[in-house]
Amino acid sequence: MKVYKEQPNPIFKSGLNKKLIKDFNRINPKSIEAEFREFGVNANFNNNAPLAGCFALSVNILGEIAARYHLPFNFPPPEIRVYNPNELITPLRARGFCISDTKQVIKGEAPFVGTSVFMEKSTESINYINFRRDLEYFFRVCSSPHFLADTLHELFHSIQCSIVYSKEGYDGACPVLRKLYTAQSANGTAKLDEISNIKYSKKEIMEIRKYLGNYAANTHNALEVFAETMTKITALSLNQKLEPIKNPMDNLKSAPKFIKKLIEETFSL
Repeated sequence: MKVYKEQPNPIFKSGLNKKLIKDFNRINPKSIEAEFREFGVNANFNNNAPLAGCFALSVNILGEIAARYHLPFNFPPPEIRVYNPNELITPLRARGFCISDTKQVIKGEAPFVGTSVFMEKSTESINYINFRRDLEYFFRVCSSPHFLADTLHELFHSIQCSIVYSKEGYDGACPVLRKLYTAQSANGTAKLDEISNIKYSKKEIMEIRKYLGNYAANTHNALEVFAETMTKITALSLNQKLEPIKNPMDNLKSAPKFIKKLIEETFSL
């Protein structure tokens, strides 16, 4: 089986094949939204079939990895929203983001539940998503060329929040999260701030750039280092049928020691 390559290659197809392209052409976003609702996830894909498909595949893959390798990857975000840029209350340059606490994000709409994820409705083509990831990986912007990397990245932000809140408790303003996470210490938001404020040396930033690309290095933010690392090692664990063929954690062997420590400490909080 062909596993995703570590080195930039402008003709590498990021896991997308002809069968998947045909499958994406048949996607009904409303049907996928209905399936997500059965699992308690309020999804609104804004009628965008490629992103609906990417989120569905990503959540299924993480659930399968969670079951097979006993990893805490099966935290579905409470809400998934695909948005048009002009809908945002606060304009962002990022293609996607995750909120750690309840927040009003979309103009004229109620605040979203903390740990929800958002993705910009930037394209109607899965081929374009695939091409963009290949190009960004080739120019060392990101950690993975996989066409699911954007959605995996945001889901891992949500998963990290959920792991921290599960172990440390939740002390924010979101009533939904207060019912979900009830650890007595209740200092989860402070723990996320602590992780976010980890200071990296110039040498460590150079290692981040080499291992994960320019995006993670330029943010100087350990939350982004976590999400990019988990995206990289998860994509590397899949074959071209999008089946997990190894434990993603086995792919951490080539990571810098301080990144390994960040990942291990997050899962053992």
